[in-house]
Amino acid sequence: DAAVRGFARTGDRLRQVQGWHLLGELAYEGEDPIRAGAHFRDGLAIAREAGAQEAIELLTLRFEHR
Repeated sequence: DAAVRGFARTGDRLRQVQGWHLLGELAYEGEDPIRAGAHFRDGLAIAREAGAQEAIELLTLRFEHR
């Protein structure tokens, strides 16, 4: 979570999206689907702002199927 905040300070949207995705996967594997969904949703919002189509598609799949 601290790394994602660091990427936000530097404006690195790609790393922010990757960070939220990873945190979502970890939360899901840790059997916390609510937290996982929140992380995927946060990453999805940044990906949409950045127009990162591949990330949007990936996070949409993760969010909808988990």
